[in-house]
Amino acid sequence: MLIIIPSNLAFAKTNLSINATGSAVKTVQEKLLKLNYPIKKVTGFYDKDTYLAVKEFQRNNNLTVTGKVDDQTMSILKKSTKKLTPTSFSAKGTAILETGKKFFGTPYVFGGTTPKGFDCSGFVQYVFAQNSIKLPRTADLQYKVGTVTKNPQIGDLVFFSTYEKVPSHCGIYAGNNTFLHVSSKKGVRIDRLDDPYWKPLYLGARKVLP
Repeated sequence: MLIIIPSNLAFAKTNLSINATGSAVKTVQEKLLKLNYPIKKVTGFYDKDTYLAVKEFQRNNNLTVTGKVDDQTMSILKKSTKKLTPTSFSAKGTAILETGKKFFGTPYVFGGTTPKGFDCSGFVQYVFAQNSIKLPRTADLQYKVGTVTKNPQIGDLVFFSTYEKVPSHCGIYAGNNTFLHVSSKKGVRIDRLDDPYWKPLYLGARKVLP
């Protein structure tokens, strides 16, 4: 006898969120508990504690933070053997940001690479160099360094296409949806990623810290 499996079952995707129940939820909770995430007990019910633990796991593993378990989250969760934390990145990232802030108000100079005047990539390169991290000179080459991240943390690089459909401007993520960069008119400053000018030009972020 031929058994036909409906396509929606044959290719079912993981999609667990608050109030979900079942063995898949139990598996998630058991794994999170083993990794020392704040799961009080394994119940098979996707409660608020599970939701918050999943968000923390996603954040620590550089995943899109939704609090929902999709295929990617489930796959990485099953492969994880220890709890990752962003502490090392945060410490290095904070040092990067604090170095950059020392140059608030430094003017924009085309081709500038020193505290007398910076262009965008010259500023990024200089700040990272002060923290013993070498980066390429131009924004398009810096865009090829490191790994893509959808959830930038302090010290990650952010990129924009200001005059071409390629990375032509860059800055340093400063937390709370802001970034430190060199404005052509106002010099070194902090702006928001959701600023009406910058938002449509945003290309994405890359993690370059070792």
